[in-house]
Amino acid sequence: EHHACYYWIDAQRHLAACIGAKVNQRPPTYCVLDESVDLQSFPGAKYLVLWSHWELAEMKMRQFLTEAARRAGCMDKLVLDEQPLRVIASPRELMAGCLDDVQGLYLDQWVQSEVSLCLPGDGCRSLRLSLDVPAGLAEEDTTQVAVHSTTTAFTVTLQPGVHDLLVPLDPAGLNPITLAFTGGFTEPGGTRTLYARWRALTIG
Repeated sequence: EHHACYYWIDAQRHLAACIGAKVNQRPPTYCVLDESVDLQSFPGAKYLVLWSHWELAEMKMRQFLTEAARRAGCMDKLVLDEQPLRVIASPRELMAGCLDDVQGLYLDQWVQSEVSLCLPGDGCRSLRLSLDVPAGLAEEDTTQVAVHSTTTAFTVTLQPGVHDLLVPLDPAGLNPITLAFTGGFTEPGGTRTLYARWRALTIG
């Protein structure tokens, strides 16, 4: 009935005619979303598809929504929910090596600048996270990590080698845990900053 309203095109040759657009990760690793992209980069698009890690895609979607509301003059009607979306991770799956519910990990298990997860109480009292900090390009390269949860907050400097971080848990409530990394060094031949690599996690 509405066949005359749309038609197929070659997106490589007729990009301006596309009603949709994709926002992909940045080459060459395709592990990092291009943060310079904004709504003005897609003037003719009616919808966007963001292909990236969830927390980066969520951040960009919030930015696009705010820009669209400002352009339409309806910022007063826009109410942003500032509460982060938390996926409750399964301790059993985490200890089995399934990291789907851990936010802030690259596919090769290098950590991003912020890693977060949320654990149920389930009677567990502690989490032990093992990280491998690689030797950098210079002796002074170190990684700092700030750990924050409902039960503790501390910062440690990690020299190259394997380190275990012990985080107390509330056995009766939810346990949102955030690890913020600084320092590190630039990946040789790449664009990522390497802080540490996730090795293993035990909960007890």
